Amino acid sequence: MTPRQSARGTSAVVTVARRTLGPLVARLGVRVFDLIYGERPIAQVPPEVPTAAALTVRLAHPDDVPAIAARVGDVEGARVARAAERGDVGVVALSDGAIAGYIWGSRTVVELLDLTLCTLPPDGGYVHAAYVMPEHRGKRVLQVIARALHLELAARGCSFTCRLIDRANYASLVATERSGIDYRWAPVVALPSGRAFFLLGRPGALRRGLPLSHDGTRAARV
Repeated sequence: MTPRQSARGTSAVVTVARRTLGPLVARLGVRVFDLIYGERPIAQVPPEVPTAAALTVRLAHPDDVPAIAARVGDVEGARVARAAERGDVGVVALSDGAIAGYIWGSRTVVELLDLTLCTLPPDGGYVHAAYVMPEHRGKRVLQVIARALHLELAARGCSFTCRLIDRANYASLVATERSGIDYRWAPVVALPSGRAFFLLGRPGALRRGLPLSHDGTRAARV
């Protein structure tokens, strides 16, 4: 299913639900995220693309986190710091020694903002926290670092990667669709207690992940 089909096919349902339930849900402190889930087999390597700038691409270092936070602010900086502390795989692109963009891949959990949705299967990788500095946008930096992360996750044993994209972010959906990712609608509900879950059940290969324990961590295998 393409982003265009997903957007058109679910727009009426989403609109009616928001108009009918939106005020009540908001008063109860419940948040609803209108998302598209994308999944790619690891064998489907993103195409190599030329860039409009000379870039050095490498794995992220702990020292990169303060430099990133200084550019993107506290909220995004905290998200990157959380990824680094968890041991996620990070890739950065440098231009003239400064960070032009970055992207992270988790091997353990699927996270949305500060919410943990579910665990990943052992062979999965969740792509998240992707960002290109404003002065480097339009130069294909994201495609370059996304390909580098994909190859790194493949080398670490992943058989698939996945991501979540806001359904309203049509430009991002279309840009990513060109590389052949399989998409489906995957709304997420977050309760006041901090618990969050996929409204329609875990999509795709995420169904093979372990349940979360009550404190939001991965349950033990038996």
